[in-house]
Amino acid sequence: MTEIALRLPPVRGAEAARRPRTLILGLACVVGLSAAATVVVRYVLPTTVPFEPVAMRSLTFNLNGPGILDATGRVTISSRMSGQLYDVTADRNDHVTKGMVMARITDNALSQQLAAAQANARSARSAILELRAQQASAEALLRRATGQTDRQRVLSRSAVVSRNELEIAETALQQARAEVDRLSAATERAVAQFAAAQAEANAMAARLDDLVITAPINGIVIARSRNPGDMVSSGEAVFHLVDPTTLIVAARFDEGVMGTLNVGLEAKLRFNSDPQHVSAGRVYRLHRQVDQETREFVADISLSTPPRNWALGQRATVTLQVAPPQPVLAVNARYVARREGLPGVWINHEGRARWQPVKIGILAGDYIEITDGLAAGAIVLDPNGRYEAERVELMGPPQ
Repeated sequence: MTEIALRLPPVRGAEAARRPRTLILGLACVVGLSAAATVVVRYVLPTTVPFEPVAMRSLTFNLNGPGILDATGRVTISSRMSGQLYDVTADRNDHVTKGMVMARITDNALSQQLAAAQANARSARSAILELRAQQASAEALLRRATGQTDRQRVLSRSAVVSRNELEIAETALQQARAEVDRLSAATERAVAQFAAAQAEANAMAARLDDLVITAPINGIVIARSRNPGDMVSSGEAVFHLVDPTTLIVAARFDEGVMGTLNVGLEAKLRFNSDPQHVSAGRVYRLHRQVDQETREFVADISLSTPPRNWALGQRATVTLQVAPPQPVLAVNARYVARREGLPGVWINHEGRARWQPVKIGILAGDYIEITDGLAAGAIVLDPNGRYEAERVELMGPPQ
C-alpha cells in the first residue's frame, strides 16, 4: 500500500501554492538587481562634469544709482532796496550775461538825496581850497614876523631899538604863529568834513545803484517770482539764475561702495526723459556726509554735454564702472545654485559631489563674489543634475 501511494502524482493544490512564491522570489531578484544597478550607476560609476576652481580675481562691475539734476552755479537774485518793480527786461529761459540790467526799482527820491550829498561834498572841497590859500598867506606873514623879530633882537642887544619895540615884534610873531595853527586846524577839519560828505555821496550812489538789478553771472533765468508793477521788499528774491556749464547730477549710492569711488571716474547717465540716450560724465566730487536713515552718500557727476531739454530736479540713472580696491574671491555665476532660496555651490570633495552653502557679494559680468563658505582653490562643479555624494570625474581643463 505504501509503495503504491508514493507513485501517485502530486496534488494540484500544492503545485498552485508554490507558483506565487516563485513569482515573488523572481520579482524580488529583479528589484534587487535594479537597486544594485542604480547604486552602481549613482554612487560607483563616475559622472564626468564641467568644473572651475575658485580663485582671487580683480572684478570690474557696474554700480547704478539714482540721481537728480542740479548745478553748482546757482544764483538767487534778491532786491537790495524796497520799492516798485519796473523796466523788467528778463524772463524765464532768457540767456543773460554778467552785468546785464534785468529790472529796476523806483528810486524813492534817492536821486535828490544823492544830488544834495554831492553838493555838500563840493562845498566841503571848496572850503578846503579856501582855507589852504589862507594858510599859505598866514605862513608868509609868519615868516615875515619871524624875520622882523630876529632883527629886533639883534638891534636890541646893541641898544639901537627899545625894549618896547622888541616886545611888539615878538607879539606879532606869536599872533602869526597862532593864525597859522588856527588855519591848519580849520583845514584838517574841512578835509574831514569833505571826506564825510564824499562818503555820504558815495553811499547814496551805491544805494541808487542798488535800485538796478543786474545779472551777477552768465546764465539762464530758470525762475522769476515778481512781475512789473509788484512791490518788492529788501532781500526778497526776484530771479533765479543757473550757469548751464555747471550742471551736475547728484547721485546716491550705498555707503558700502564708498571705497571704490574716486574723483574723475567715468560715468554714464540716462535721464528718465530720454532713457535711450546715454550721456557721458565724470565723478566731480564726493560728499563727506552719509544720510543717517538711508545710509547713502552723494556723488556729484559732471556732464560732458547737458541734455537738449533740461530742468533742475529731473531724474536720472547713473552707472559707474568700478573695481574693488583688492582682488576678491570669485567664481563664474553659472556655478552658483540655490536651495530653498539660499545660494550655494556643488564642490568636489574626494571625488564626490557635496553641496556647500555660500554667501555672495557683487556680480561683475559673468563672475560673482564669494564672501563666505569657500576658500581659494576649491573646485566647484556644474550644478545641473548634481546630487549629494555623486561620484564625479572632472571634465578636462576648467570650463
